Amino acid sequence: MIWRVRVARIITVCVALLIAAWFVLGARQARELDHATTVIESASSLTAAQAARVDSMLSAAATLNPDQEVSLLRARVAVLQGHNSAATHILERLVQDEPLNIEGWVWLARVALPSRTLFDRALVNIHRLDRIGSRGL
Repeated sequence: MIWRVRVARIITVCVALLIAAWFVLGARQARELDHATTVIESASSLTAAQAARVDSMLSAAATLNPDQEVSLLRARVAVLQGHNSAATHILERLVQDEPLNIEGWVWLARVALPSRTLFDRALVNIHRLDRIGSRGL
């Protein structure tokens, strides 16, 4: 009987540690995402060192994070470095995986302007999603 109590305590401690670790990971991801967003939004361009630092923050933020915000920020880093083709590639994958992501479509339209077909496709989706959003669906 005593061994059952000890096993129950061990299991309880393990579960508590797992929950604490999950919380710490989530807090770290949120902090890294916040820092990366601040750097990206305050920059008109990024040096290679700044881009590497932001990439490191985004990698930390992406751990176990299914959200597409990390991909969107990676595309914005590519834009700030003048790598529009890399940004286009990232954004095309993003909107393929998440076709209702209006921010992804807006950024795709911004970087795809030399490609009239891709630009037009992005605008059509932005317009469609804006109409859906204005109806409250």
